Amino acid sequence: LDTAGVDLQRLQEAVSEAKANYTSCQAQESKLLNESTESCRDLHTHLKTRMTEHKCQLADSLATTDLWQHMSCVQSDFTSDFGSAIELFIKCNASTNSYETLIHDCQERQSMHEELYCDMRKDS
Repeated sequence: LDTAGVDLQRLQEAVSEAKANYTSCQAQESKLLNESTESCRDLHTHLKTRMTEHKCQLADSLATTDLWQHMSCVQSDFTSDFGSAIELFIKCNASTNSYETLIHDCQERQSMHEELYCDMRKDS
């Protein structure tokens, strides 16, 4: 029985599985990026169209910190419509956090795939 061949076959299967996990993660990453961008754009549009007459300047950025900073600036002027902005911010922030968490997960999966692939190349 060729144990080296069996071990190499198992390593090849592990590499294939790791690659599939990483590829799947990349697809999820792309989807979450789109969701995050869309929800933050919705908030930005809301702030731009509903909260226009005030001393605060809305940046072009979709970054949650920039959007929150603007919301903090306009809060006292728009108490009646601020609830909608808060709901949109929560969605924007949650999707951004999910995306950033998934990026980390995908990087770990990519590292695992690369490590297994290098091990396989070394053993073959």
